[in-house]
Amino acid sequence: MIIDESVRWDYSPFLRIKDYKKWFVYDYGRATSYANSSAVSNILLRKGARFESLSSDFYENPLIWDYAKKAGYQTYLYDNQGGGVGHDYFDKEEMKLVDHNISTSVYKDSEIWKSLKYLNENQKTFTLIIKKGSHFPYRDFPEEQNISFEMTSYQKATEMRVKYLKSIIFQSDDFWKDFFNLNITKSTLIIYTSDHGQNLGDIKGLTHGTSGKNPYFGEGLVPMVLLSNITDKRIEEYFKKNINNTSHFNIFPTLIESMGYDVKNLGYLQKNTSLRDHDVPISGFFYGIPFGYFGKKADFYILNKI
Repeated sequence: MIIDESVRWDYSPFLRIKDYKKWFVYDYGRATSYANSSAVSNILLRKGARFESLSSDFYENPLIWDYAKKAGYQTYLYDNQGGGVGHDYFDKEEMKLVDHNISTSVYKDSEIWKSLKYLNENQKTFTLIIKKGSHFPYRDFPEEQNISFEMTSYQKATEMRVKYLKSIIFQSDDFWKDFFNLNITKSTLIIYTSDHGQNLGDIKGLTHGTSGKNPYFGEGLVPMVLLSNITDKRIEEYFKKNINNTSHFNIFPTLIESMGYDVKNLGYLQKNTSLRDHDVPISGFFYGIPFGYFGKKADFYILNKI
């Protein structure tokens, strides 16, 4: 599972990268995130929170590491933001479930691949990668970097949007280009998304994490891409039906199903279906603090058709 930072769906690197080598790439287009802030989305992705029981699942659900270890997987974490310390609700108890914390702070996300040489070893592994990505103020790239394609009128309308695009090219396009040059021969499934989208001056306010009654809808729209080097007939069967109809809620059941679990027996039905089924879309995202403090129901932003 690869979680990018602050990449909105309409800036996805897979809109520009088309040379997939021997990989099957299923680009689901626009997906909704768990939330419009990093920490909330990241912990809910690791917990596999269900739509109907989001707040209680935050406290009660096992973590993805639990499922992986019980299924016989060695667990790896590469967190290029904080090494699994002091952010995104990581704590000491969770880190005990990580067999190998291989996190080091690298300037460019594409360098992460150098630390994943174990991918072809004769063992079952589950790896979580949290990329540095493109967090505001979008400065983590060489200023002289050129853009070799025609930007849209929207992208070139403001300096911030140009900087944002350059940052994604540097941190995410290059990350995936380097991946497709790797020789991974062991059966591998990858799910790529971002923690949340962005408000690129579309309305007044923060780039993301807006609370109150009116967050910008783009803060909850992210890319969703599944990559595999083996054929998966159920993925192929439902892929076209699920384009622009997926959400973060589909990731956890897809992962644990791939580990051998029966997701229906574990309570993942309808809105939390695997990507191997026809999805019931989640038409929005949570914002604010959706953890049920003092019995408060989580705030949910309902998306209209876009």
